[in-house]
Amino acid sequence: MKSRDDIPHGYWLVMPLATVVCLIGVILFYPAWGFNHINADELGVVENAQVILLIGAICFGARILLMPGQRPHRWITAWVWLITIACLYAAGEETSWGQHYFRWATPEWLKRINSQGETNFHNSSEIFNAIPLQLLGLAVKIGGVGYPLWAWYQKRRSGGKWMPSSWFWPSGAVFITAVLIQLVQIMRGFRFSREATWLPLGELKDYFFYLFLLIYLGSLFYRLAHHQKNLTGYRTSPERDALAAKPSSPAAA
Repeated sequence: MKSRDDIPHGYWLVMPLATVVCLIGVILFYPAWGFNHINADELGVVENAQVILLIGAICFGARILLMPGQRPHRWITAWVWLITIACLYAAGEETSWGQHYFRWATPEWLKRINSQGETNFHNSSEIFNAIPLQLLGLAVKIGGVGYPLWAWYQKRRSGGKWMPSSWFWPSGAVFITAVLIQLVQIMRGFRFSREATWLPLGELKDYFFYLFLLIYLGSLFYRLAHHQKNLTGYRTSPERDALAAKPSSPAAA
């Protein structure tokens, strides 16, 4: 699903599968602990893990933006800025900009428009809540599931000769996490939710969304770093320019 110069397997393979294994273990053997800690509202395990994932994504975004050397395309910098700022906004919203930890009182004017009386925007309007999540969900379906499957099919049909590559589309590293997001959504559709178990499927879906963003930016960072390393081996300007426009690895293999 990914090439050797992509993000390490600890991110794209171990993290999502370990999450599933841990959740299954808690459900089967420690349900009381799960109810008290995983389903503990804003300070639960899943909520705090979401923030950690977003901080990791922000760090990858910052490393890309601070990376010296020539970018393959000018738009990459603007694109990474956009995703990194979105991750920063999401981290702020998930913690109500620190209110969950520091416990300050919500201003009265914000209480009147916020459905949960918190210092955030996503509980105040669908514009800041449902719409961004719907757009991210669509991006995951197309870029995280559809594109890797299409690339895999094209490669098999061509006997391994077709090698898709792109700096915009995710690499195959996001596939497992993207599939898990779809499975969680299916579970929610069948009402496998708080009415049937303590497992907070809505928060779990957001967790995998943020893991998806971390893997996407992490994959882009590692591929750009490999690309920059390759550029140092070319001394002539035409050769550097030719390589700079070429992605360093297949998007899905």
